[in-house]
Amino acid sequence: MRFHFGATAGLAVLCGAVTALAALTVPAQAAPGAGVDPRPAAVAAPYPQAPDRAHRTSGGTDQTPQPMPGWDGWSHPSFGFSIKPGVTGAMGKYYVNPPGIVTPDFVYAPTLYPGSHSCIELYNNYHDGLELWVWDSCDVNPGLHKLATIDSTFQSKYMTNSEYRFRLVKTNAATNEWAASLYNVGTSAWDTVYTTHGLREGDQDGWAIFELYTNYNPTTTVGDYCTKTRGYVWRTSEIQVQINGSWVNLGSSNSNPMDPASIDEYGCPPLTTVRDSANQYTVTNPTLSCQVTYSASSWPNGFTANVTIKNTGTTPINKWALNWDFAGDQTITNTWNGVTTQTGQHVAVNNDASTATISPGSTVNFGFQASYTGTNTDPTAFTLTNGSPCNG
Repeated sequence: MRFHFGATAGLAVLCGAVTALAALTVPAQAAPGAGVDPRPAAVAAPYPQAPDRAHRTSGGTDQTPQPMPGWDGWSHPSFGFSIKPGVTGAMGKYYVNPPGIVTPDFVYAPTLYPGSHSCIELYNNYHDGLELWVWDSCDVNPGLHKLATIDSTFQSKYMTNSEYRFRLVKTNAATNEWAASLYNVGTSAWDTVYTTHGLREGDQDGWAIFELYTNYNPTTTVGDYCTKTRGYVWRTSEIQVQINGSWVNLGSSNSNPMDPASIDEYGCPPLTTVRDSANQYTVTNPTLSCQVTYSASSWPNGFTANVTIKNTGTTPINKWALNWDFAGDQTITNTWNGVTTQTGQHVAVNNDASTATISPGSTVNFGFQASYTGTNTDPTAFTLTNGSPCNG
């Protein structure tokens, strides 16, 4: 379910016994799954219609060129579309990034909730590895239910080219019963993996694609998931909705694109959100291409260093953070053209307003003064923002 609260909002915790369905059998009104999920009941809202390819964020370009700010608590952005009332089902293909990540963050992507008082939201949960989950709004105790670990067994049964097909359908209007199914590539049939019913919850409007709860990592100065999902792609394609018993492509008659959240809310400046077409949406955490030149001038117990970052890629780099580790006890005391965060031997330097954007083929420079004892060894391994390696 999608809803909004501020970055400093509290955390709603739902705890219980996890229902792990090794054979993907169908639980009826299963007990809520275990885990920590920062979501209370959600209310999706309609968004103004816009043409295809009109919705895109790319590398911080929707914000003024300031450093990525820190935050307390959860930041909760989302991207995708809202489904208009009146549908009785939704289906499509989810792209999977195995084997997932281990992070305090929750990345629900892709995710889909059909609306029309649906009981079920189906999503990939990147948190403690990679698992398929549902959010059951109609259960006696609404909450999370784990369906399966997306492992080699799951992949061989349901996936082709790193994608699997899903379907959410209202099966009984009188009891508001909904069923979630996966397409079995071996049997060429739909396997029902979860059913539930009831009128306790369920929003009229649906929504989908990407939902994120991220904590600020003070060491990397970005959201914790950002460095752990470098190179990941979250995509839902071939999206269709069921109206009056017929399946039709997602489009302007049955959905509204959602404006993406500001890039700062994602806590990962390289992240891009794209509406590829009327029924395909993609979120990407791309690997950046960069080169670092580090030049130090030392004296007993002190030194200055000048650092140059070159964008060797083909797209602009915005709102960057350069990370490295010192070999000794070097301590930065002053920085120019950047903002320094140092934790022990680890250093993260964020851009300032004058160095925020690095155009393809261009460079930015910053420098700092530092103290040390013993030997002042130059660092040689640098990473940029989401862990992208920068060759020296």
